[in-house]
Amino acid sequence: MLRPQIWSLRCGRCFSTAPAVPSASVGRWGRWPPAPRTPLGPWLREWRSDRRGFATASFTVPASGTAPAQALFVVGLNERKFFGQDGAEEGLKLLERVAEHDPNYQILLGLEEIALELIEKKNKVKHKKLTPSRELEAFSNCEMIPIVQAGMVDDRPRRALGRTRKTSVNHVAWMLMKHPREAVQIYWAFWRRKQYKDAARYKFWSEHLPNASHVYFNERAELVAIRAVEHMTIERVQGRRSVAVLAVSNEIFTPVVKYLNEMLEKDGASKIGDPEFSRQMRDRASELCLDVPDLTPVLILIYLGIPLLLLRQLVVTIDDMITERGPGLPTLGIIVPDDRD
Repeated sequence: MLRPQIWSLRCGRCFSTAPAVPSASVGRWGRWPPAPRTPLGPWLREWRSDRRGFATASFTVPASGTAPAQALFVVGLNERKFFGQDGAEEGLKLLERVAEHDPNYQILLGLEEIALELIEKKNKVKHKKLTPSRELEAFSNCEMIPIVQAGMVDDRPRRALGRTRKTSVNHVAWMLMKHPREAVQIYWAFWRRKQYKDAARYKFWSEHLPNASHVYFNERAELVAIRAVEHMTIERVQGRRSVAVLAVSNEIFTPVVKYLNEMLEKDGASKIGDPEFSRQMRDRASELCLDVPDLTPVLILIYLGIPLLLLRQLVVTIDDMITERGPGLPTLGIIVPDDRD
């Protein structure tokens, strides 16, 4: 029997290649009912051998005593990309395999809460079909919308783990005030910012503004990783086996995986059950979300306003020298008549 296909973003509709069967035999996505829950170990080994180099990673916390096993899959998506490597289509394929293994999966997103709320509000699912990709291109975080809609079709919980944009901007402004050399480099880096996207953006800013980029990229990634581990901890304490998919932008995929490795790779089971480890994570999360005054207006005044004033004064002075007029008269080539009627 051919395995049915569940989504078609390219054709603008959701369809199935399965033969016609009564509706009771078809799952929520237009496919056969999900496979029964199976042990995580063999399936994870099969999945890891079939990743084909895409931006994906998996983490498991084995069962210990009465505590069930936990699994977390991380997928990185490129900005505004729906098809091909690191596109939304690959995220949907991963989500499909997870759903077949455990229909009680959960979706975690590296977005701020308001972004997730806007996606759910403006992109509601109609007739249990995903919105065609051509209708999503105008939305922010459009590469995340198909995954969110898939969770809406399956009625699975969705949670945003990211830090608010305002907090990130304020932290970056503080760091630029502390490191004026990096603030000066923005003069030339600003004009090249659109040349880099996704993982290349993270690499570019990390090379030229290491301190400010650490605050913007790595702190966001660390907070996402901490909240993902906290989610696994809550599920474990409540005695539920958890299988979750975490979708993040590829600009923070690498640091997210790095922080998750540090938290879970060694003695993950003992760490998750340790109250001291949980307390440390909460304290660190509070520190990463700390509200600081917005120094952006001060930076604009120092590095943009004052240079413009000095440049204007320089132009006025040169113009006075050329026209041999009195100092301080901003002629800028304008001829003032001697006599007026």
